Amino acid sequence: MTNELQTQEWYTHLVEECKAIITEATFTSRWALVEGYWNLGKRIYEETKTHPNILESVQGLAQSIGLSTRTLYYANQTYSKYPNLQELPEGKNISWNKLITKYLPDPRAEIVLPNGFQLPENVEIRHEDFRKSQFEDNSIDLIITDPPYPGEFIELWSDLSKLASRVLKPSGFLIAYSGQIHLPEVMQRLSENMTYYWTFALYHEGLTQLIMPRNVICRWKPILIYQKPPFKKLTTVLQDYIISEKREKEDHEWQQSESGAKKLIEYFSDPGNTILDPFSGAGTFVKVGHELKRKSIGIEIDENAYKSSLLRI
Repeated sequence: MTNELQTQEWYTHLVEECKAIITEATFTSRWALVEGYWNLGKRIYEETKTHPNILESVQGLAQSIGLSTRTLYYANQTYSKYPNLQELPEGKNISWNKLITKYLPDPRAEIVLPNGFQLPENVEIRHEDFRKSQFEDNSIDLIITDPPYPGEFIELWSDLSKLASRVLKPSGFLIAYSGQIHLPEVMQRLSENMTYYWTFALYHEGLTQLIMPRNVICRWKPILIYQKPPFKKLTTVLQDYIISEKREKEDHEWQQSESGAKKLIEYFSDPGNTILDPFSGAGTFVKVGHELKRKSIGIEIDENAYKSSLLRI
């Protein structure tokens, strides 16, 4: 269906219009992003009046625009639920993440695991709080994770440091993606039980993010590297700059790209090692670790993200 649509002039015109809407919204303000996705939903709704089959290939349309199907779903839901932009909850103070997490239904809630569902060998995903998870001391070769960045979750960084110091093997590494607003305190908390090693830069190709509290367009993300004592130098010379081809948001709003994850797992672990992600979300690190022949363990407290990651892997 998608290939047939791509050859039609009206479809090409629709895709270009949608790309223009999102590009303009992304580089201006938080409200402009909400308004942009609302306009995107409106534009697609208008197109269904003359081409009702457009929504039969939501995934194909999303890929043509450069979005995930989940984001496109939320754009449609936003316009369907709030056809008058002025009636959005909290008005112009609302952010896109807050709108989709608090006021719109989560498509992942409808996931039903098929009968006989089973994860691949050497993959484990737990639906629980990582602070209550049971692991043997000195049993994990690498922790690689992407904790939540908002200030309300800052205590989790201390808990992560404590977990890493206990379960990592001696000289094992903790790799944690981080935002930048709370970076000094994040590093202070990780240093409570771990030793700082280095900071890598993850450069995002494609769409970027405007950090409203600082009025800065963010094009890169710090990746903090900490080590459990004793200190042991890497045996391979590495470049501390990684290009992330695309930040996928198919299964989770904070989802990171597989391309960046692949390089980090290859740099800091070996085939047959055990890796752990205490904030597994959409399961990116678990999935990539499994593909790279590592035993992969993920922990996710949110049920919808947990179910989505099971199916993804």
